[in-house]
Amino acid sequence: MVVLYSMLNVAGINLHVIYCANNPNVDLVRRKYLRKLAHELTHEHRQYRATIRNISPEVRKRRREAVGTPDETREHPLPGKRRRCEECKG
Repeated sequence: MVVLYSMLNVAGINLHVIYCANNPNVDLVRRKYLRKLAHELTHEHRQYRATIRNISPEVRKRRREAVGTPDETREHPLPGKRRRCEECKG
């Protein structure tokens, strides 16, 4: 694991040097650059995780807020009538 993290560290340093060379007018600290890079690389996966339905609604809500996707609204059935949800109808 030490070797893997050392390689990731070296790659992060190299990427930051290349980014600073290509964007001389942007003054970005390496720590903030790595955080921004990690968010951009994981954005698609975080969007997918925000749609998983077998986790608690609170966690889903926090994930949607972190990714920036709108809340999903579901129509509730009329009171007194029991219906299957859209996923279970199939």
